[in-house]
Amino acid sequence: MMLNRELFSKEASKELFDKGWLHFRRFAESPVGQPLLIIAGSIVIAMLLIWLRQPPQRTEPSVALIPVKAAVVHMQQLPLRLRAVGTVAPHAETTLLAEVAGRVQATSPAFVAGGTFDAGEVLLRLDDRDYQAALKQAEAAVAAAHSQLALEHGQADAAYQDWQALHSDGRSSQATDLALRKPQMISAKAQLASAEAQRSQAQLNLERTVLRAPYRGIIRRKNVDVGQYVAPGAVLGASFPVDYAEVRLALPENQLNYLQLPDRHGRLASKVSLSADVSATASGGGRTWPARITRTEGVLDERSRTLAIVARVDDPYGLERPGGGVATSFEPLRIGTFVRAVIEGRQLDGLVTLPRHLLRAGNKLWVVDQHMALQIRRVEVLQTHSDNVYISSGLSEGDLVCLTPVGHPLPGTRVEITERVPSTLWSGMGVAALPAEGRGSIFSAQLSGQ
Repeated sequence: MMLNRELFSKEASKELFDKGWLHFRRFAESPVGQPLLIIAGSIVIAMLLIWLRQPPQRTEPSVALIPVKAAVVHMQQLPLRLRAVGTVAPHAETTLLAEVAGRVQATSPAFVAGGTFDAGEVLLRLDDRDYQAALKQAEAAVAAAHSQLALEHGQADAAYQDWQALHSDGRSSQATDLALRKPQMISAKAQLASAEAQRSQAQLNLERTVLRAPYRGIIRRKNVDVGQYVAPGAVLGASFPVDYAEVRLALPENQLNYLQLPDRHGRLASKVSLSADVSATASGGGRTWPARITRTEGVLDERSRTLAIVARVDDPYGLERPGGGVATSFEPLRIGTFVRAVIEGRQLDGLVTLPRHLLRAGNKLWVVDQHMALQIRRVEVLQTHSDNVYISSGLSEGDLVCLTPVGHPLPGTRVEITERVPSTLWSGMGVAALPAEGRGSIFSAQLSGQ
């Protein structure tokens, strides 16, 4: 019975398989079954391919590093340098006037525009014959007054003796001033004093026919010449001293705290370096002159909110030098020269000086981090000059600031530092003070930008 059951199961299974296969063939041969079988087969093959695929091999992409030069940040104690412009002017100017009338008899060779003269030197002479005659008349009047006074002395003595003779009987009586000729004596003394005063005036007028230089200086303007008649008060010319000159410099109100102003004795004043383009020099370049701050005008300009400080330049024409400034190595700082002033201010700690062209909009710099990637950094700029900037905060000791211009970089851009230079190269120096190789390589962009 067990055998019959097994035979029945096999026959039933086979019959069931035959019927299923028959239905599958009919389905496969039908118009709907073929596409479905193709889709099902594709799915099975795809699943087999996914199951049998090999895992992908990971490869690191190669990144080209950008070569740059960097400045190594070094904090320094630096004197802040303030910039200003001004015009050289004399500290005094004298209008030469005629004190007496007369015809110009002679002039000194130095009495020309631009002529130099020493203190006490004769610049001009007027015809003094009238004044010599007046002096002789005054001297004669003095002699006559002396004679009249001596005569009155004698007459007063005689009057006193006469009075004594009239009162010899012993009766006391007081002699009157008129009897002793005292009024006449007073009049004679007054006439002598008047004559002496007139002589002094005549002597003074004679001396005033000679125009002498009040100081060592230069003639700015000449208004008269030989043969010209001048009246008292006529303008003969103008001159100015050359012992020192002054330059008026205007500084903004917010920069005055960085400036060392002189005390009431003129001490502790800031030093100033004046420069100007002097085309007359052999090299055709600029020259510099030392100066110092001596005073301020003490009042802020209401419109510009600036304070005028005055710098003093000693011996601007070099006349006090050996040889009188004729040495070719000295370039005079002429009155009227437009100069650029660099004023040495107070010493400040923690400053970093960098080229100005590195500064981006919003006071930002590109720095290189420890992973050799560019990062943007905002800094606090204390002062900006034509070449350099003074940075007071935002950078730390040893930071690397990118010097090479990189076109449109993004934060995180990898770089390779090819050269490192200390930031002290720009400490109070322009690009011209750097070595020639530095100017030609590192700072070529800065020089072309100027």
